[in-house]
Amino acid sequence: MASISLHFEYKSLCLKVSQMHQQLYLLVHMPRLFIERDVIHIVINEKKHSFIDAFGYSNLTAFITLFSKSIIILIGFRLEDCKLNNVVAVTISVFKKRWNTEYNIGIHVPKKDKCTFCEAFKNMQNKSEEDRINYQLHIEEKEYTNKMFMKDQDRSGQNRFLCCSFDLQKVLNTPWGNSMLLFYSRKLAYYNFSIYESKIKAGHCYLWFEVDGKGGANEICSILYDYLKSIGDKGLFQEIALYCDSCPGQNKIHFMLGMLHHFLSNSKNIKCLTINYLLPGHTYLPVDSVHACIDKNIKKKTVWAPYEWSTIIRNLRINAGLYNTIIFKHTHFLDWSAVSSAMFMKQKLMVSNNDNIRFKSIKRVEFSKQDFNVFKIAYIFKLNEDHYLNLLSVNLYSQNRLRSTTSVINISKPNQLYTSKLPI
Repeated sequence: MASISLHFEYKSLCLKVSQMHQQLYLLVHMPRLFIERDVIHIVINEKKHSFIDAFGYSNLTAFITLFSKSIIILIGFRLEDCKLNNVVAVTISVFKKRWNTEYNIGIHVPKKDKCTFCEAFKNMQNKSEEDRINYQLHIEEKEYTNKMFMKDQDRSGQNRFLCCSFDLQKVLNTPWGNSMLLFYSRKLAYYNFSIYESKIKAGHCYLWFEVDGKGGANEICSILYDYLKSIGDKGLFQEIALYCDSCPGQNKIHFMLGMLHHFLSNSKNIKCLTINYLLPGHTYLPVDSVHACIDKNIKKKTVWAPYEWSTIIRNLRINAGLYNTIIFKHTHFLDWSAVSSAMFMKQKLMVSNNDNIRFKSIKRVEFSKQDFNVFKIAYIFKLNEDHYLNLLSVNLYSQNRLRSTTSVINISKPNQLYTSKLPI
């Protein structure tokens, strides 16, 4: 059994953990927040683990969760005390910011979108040497992926380079509210596809009803195509790096690569275009901040009509600029199946080493106007000895392909996906 005492003082917070000969001290300066008499005792029972194991990753996150809840309860009492004494108290966000920046410890513990590979390894009873090696390679790939993503985010907005991430938010059911009567009423699905530009901090939200379109690959590609055209028409950037998750039904699909290749063939200003698929369970996309902002602000709101979502989402953010909301109709969605089938043949399209493309393992795809007939793919984000990615070339006009690829040039514009509204 490990006994943990949290001592709250006037100008500092001292956390002391004692177990046999082990001690852990953390000091956080928090003026005008804690008083000397406040002491919280948390007892953690550990029957199978020693002190070191008890404060490993899994138990440490559980401890931080308990600790953060205790802090919130204590702050409630402290705010009342400050009101009585006419003292200004800082908020919980100030404490979290200090805790995260000085000690690199996050209080929030993710409850969803966890990595299945990592969770399976943690729950494994008897771990073999092979399992440990595979897990270590998985963690290294996660670190390489995050480094590549952070590098592109730092470059965004400089030298005509743009880094952006995109994702489809969960369905916004309408009507929306906390009333029980609204919960049991019939709902109309409302979709929000968001794009966030790193460093520039610009957010774009594309909205549509379920009668105008579904949430499939054609809809996602059509919206992304419209966004890329708007960026290309402005002429501010020549290179764009896209980041997304590895959803096979929306993002990692032949429709997406066919759309990107088609866009680059018709764009006058964009010279290079890349799409990067992050590791499942370790995405951490900046575009999620847009969805988090929406979820946070609509908790206490009631939305009766679908047309209210556009105004609500646009006005959610004020300090960094309003979100750009674009409403899509069924006439805006395009069918990318013809473009995809003209460009790809799964069994005959091969990489430079004469191997078939392992489409599920692709992490990065690069398109360039300098060599338009070839696009490059990477299966891992780990750099080689020369500090470059191991890119494999794919020739669209290779003689090994059975069918003629001249149809790629003949397709000037994809067909319209819907001729009328969809039935509810």
